[in-house]
Formats: sequence, C-alpha cells, structure tokens
Amino acid sequence: MAQGGHGGMRKQAFAEDEIAIFDGAVIYFRGEHWQFRMWLPGEGKYARRSLNTRHQGTAIERGRDLYLDIMARLRAGKRYFSLNAKQAVERYLAHRQRDVDAGLIVPGRWATMRTHLNH
Repeated sequence: MAQGGHGGMRKQAFAEDEIAIFDGAVIYFRGEHWQFRMWLPGEGKYARRSLNTRHQGTAIERGRDLYLDIMARLRAGKRYFSLNAKQAVERYLAHRQRDVDAGLIVPGRWATMRTHLNH
C-alpha cells in the first residue's frame, strides 16, 4: 500500500460503509451500533470493539480516542491481546534458560520445568 502525503494515512480500499479514522483503523456500522477495527501488525490480528453508539460523529470521536489509547499502549511495549498459555510458557522457559547459562540452576532442573509446563 502506498503512503499518502497526508499525516501518514495509507491509501487503502475500504468498503463503502467503512470510514477510515487513522492509518489502519476504521469505524463501520453493523447491527445497531458503530464498530471499531484496527489492524495490529505485531500481533497479526485485528482489535475490534463496539463503540456503543448509533451516531456517526460520536463514533468517529470514540474511534479516534480508542486508536490513540491502543497506540499509546503499543508504544509503551505492551500488547493489546493477552499472551496465550503456550506463549507464556515459552517466554518463561527462555527466561529460565538464562539461569542455566549463568550456572544458577542445572540443565536437568530446566528440563524438568519444561516437561511439567508443557503438560
């Protein structure tokens, strides 16, 4: 997608009923309320949320606020979605591998942790 010359907005193809509010974020009307959708490249999925309004102007305002909240969280190094159990175990084992490397625990203890956590 080509970068546009206006504040980092990308030129993207949106459906007729979608309104682009920021780069990668749109609002759209479904059911009885406006919805928010934003692509999170670092997590490989969309953040989606109801904006709990039927009024387009209110939806745009809430969508922009939500976008800024999500971006602040991501820039602070936090994730939007929680880690799943497998991802948490992988991170913990990688952390404890440093203890093995430093001689704080023996490799057999680390292997026992891995076995218990993977079951």
